[in-house]
Amino acid sequence: EVMSAIDAAFPDSRPAVARLRKAGHPVIVSTNATEENARGTLTGAKLLDKVDGVITGESQNAGKTDIAYWRGIVERVPADPPRSFVVDDRKEYLKAAALAGFRCLLMDRDSRHPPATMPAYVSATLRNLAGLPQYVEDAVRAAHVRA
Repeated sequence: EVMSAIDAAFPDSRPAVARLRKAGHPVIVSTNATEENARGTLTGAKLLDKVDGVITGESQNAGKTDIAYWRGIVERVPADPPRSFVVDDRKEYLKAAALAGFRCLLMDRDSRHPPATMPAYVSATLRNLAGLPQYVEDAVRAAHVRA
């Protein structure tokens, strides 16, 4: 309830989600948070009704570092991992997603991860979400993914 009254969204979140949805791409939020916390936070950020789904550690009965979390998403959504993107700011979450076959993009707003330290499972690094819709569109055009 408290989180639903706080707009904690990054300024680039709503426009990126809107552009992705307008282009016909589903947007699913995945988090380790509880259902209540995730939905409250998304409500406060004015994003809950803008996304296609919310996947939590609670709903998956697993954490994001566990490959079971990501395999469960494939069953729930359903998703085609090689044609889907996971965007996260934690490499350990991306590693598990990559093991399930997802394409991974690292959100690095503060430039903490130099390119030389980037693991092979990270396809690209984003400084913000503003460029994500174009990145997805370019990938779709290149037939790498359907999104």
